Amino acid sequence: MGKIVFMFPGQGAQYVGMGKDFYDSFACSKEIFDKANEVLDIDVKKLCFEENEDKKAVAYQAIEALQSFIKDELGLPVHLSELGIDDSQFEKMKVKACYGQESLPRAYRQLTQEDCFNIYKMCL
Repeated sequence: MGKIVFMFPGQGAQYVGMGKDFYDSFACSKEIFDKANEVLDIDVKKLCFEENEDKKAVAYQAIEALQSFIKDELGLPVHLSELGIDDSQFEKMKVKACYGQESLPRAYRQLTQEDCFNIYKMCL
């Protein structure tokens, strides 16, 4: 197997209503949101454009929908164990995951090695 890259997207720059102007102004944007609603079976527009009471529950719902899409629609693995990775490799992985972060812009919360270790545990 070739090299595997793990990316932790999201800089915390998102906000409620982000993208609404595109949705309202461009038919292709509206089509994408409508298709996401259909494929993910959740109200993506509501998640993006309206304030939600329970942000943690909304985040979990979005994560589950994305995981389902990646696995069922794209046929890609969603757990580390599906790639032959187990917890014996986490110590080495967490060090590599944090290497070079000090040179990145500070518009987000920097991940610690412990953060990465815990993320990997959740991904088994």
